[in-house]
Amino acid sequence: MAHPLREVLAEPEVLRGLAQNAAGFRFPRGAVVTVTAEHWRPYTIVAPGGEGCQRVSGPMGAILAVLAHTLNFTCRVVSPPDAVWGSQLPNGSWTGMIGQVVRQEVDLGLGPFGMIYSRTKAVDFSTLISFEARSILSRKGTPEINPWGFLFPLTGTVWGTVAAALAVVWLATLLVGRRPGASVSLTWTGDVFLQNVRVFLNQGLTGVVLGQGGVVMLGSWVVVAAVVFWSYTGNLTSLLAKMESGELRELHDLDKVGRVIYEASDLHSMVENYVRHGGYSLIDSAFSLDLLMADSFLKTKTCDFYKSRQMMFSTWNHVIVEKGNPLLPAVDHRFVLMTKVFLDMRFC
Repeated sequence: MAHPLREVLAEPEVLRGLAQNAAGFRFPRGAVVTVTAEHWRPYTIVAPGGEGCQRVSGPMGAILAVLAHTLNFTCRVVSPPDAVWGSQLPNGSWTGMIGQVVRQEVDLGLGPFGMIYSRTKAVDFSTLISFEARSILSRKGTPEINPWGFLFPLTGTVWGTVAAALAVVWLATLLVGRRPGASVSLTWTGDVFLQNVRVFLNQGLTGVVLGQGGVVMLGSWVVVAAVVFWSYTGNLTSLLAKMESGELRELHDLDKVGRVIYEASDLHSMVENYVRHGGYSLIDSAFSLDLLMADSFLKTKTCDFYKSRQMMFSTWNHVIVEKGNPLLPAVDHRFVLMTKVFLDMRFC
């Protein structure tokens, strides 16, 4: 019957084998390794098992199976009571899976864990097993119906300038245009004003303005009206073609927003409560965000989110053991071999 890893590592024969031949080492009579793991798709899938233990699958489960086979040990998988990876408390102790490793309650933390300075002082990290990049997940804009939306493409200043230009052109046309019978009548001035309005609305000419000066003024007004009309139609088309959503040009702008939520919670509930209905954005690994978007699409049959194309930063993933664990070199060697095999299968 195999003994717990801590008892097996106390045997001089085992320690000598690990020190002299970590690459080819196998436990002669087996060992029971207690592993802590927490559910984190797509890397680690944890499900209830027998005798108070857990079953682990997914990529990290496959890695654990390779380690168990090549090192000749059996696994006992548990999960931390607080269901977190681990953080350092003010008194110096650790929570979560890292706390279990530090307190020697388990032999190996499956994670995968990102390496930061405070963690390196508490536990030992294996060699790199994977890396992941971060992205931003945000809600897509929703269409809003507004009966006055046709006025939005041009600002109030532009509309005021157009009205002032219309008045100036009308008065200038009255001054330089040739009047019928060389006399000014209220009917003629009204016709000139309405003709300028018709030109601005792209409705054609009526011929009420006579003379070379009137034609020059009218032609100038046609050019101005055409430029304004083209700008208006282009902006209106863009406004109707895309949904309005918030704009964030740089992460530094978050300082001005002042609404950043730090919360360790279930990602699905965060997406529903904060991203979909609260107007927040979520920063997480690109793989996890892809799964969240896929799960949302399966439920709603609509694509309600978008993910940033550019990755923010990448982190390396590792498994962890307690400080000074002599098994770590043997684990590292197998991780290196797995990486080489993957590269050979991928590119050869």
